Amino acid sequence: MKQYMMSARIREDMTVTVARIMSSLSLDIRDKVELLPYRDFHYLVQIFIKIEQQISSKRTRKKFLP
Repeated sequence: MKQYMMSARIREDMTVTVARIMSSLSLDIRDKVELLPYRDFHYLVQIFIKIEQQISSKRTRKKFLP
């Protein structure tokens, strides 16, 4: 969808973009991201990635703990 929007030269407000992306995130990530402030879209994406890595790391550790 984003590719289509880019090729059609459609611009959307950052709040609309953030809302669209937030709605596609898992609840684990969304709940944590909503609590954090962010400066701009790129910073927000970095927050998504860090939280996703933390959750993934915790799941991996649980698999290997007795």
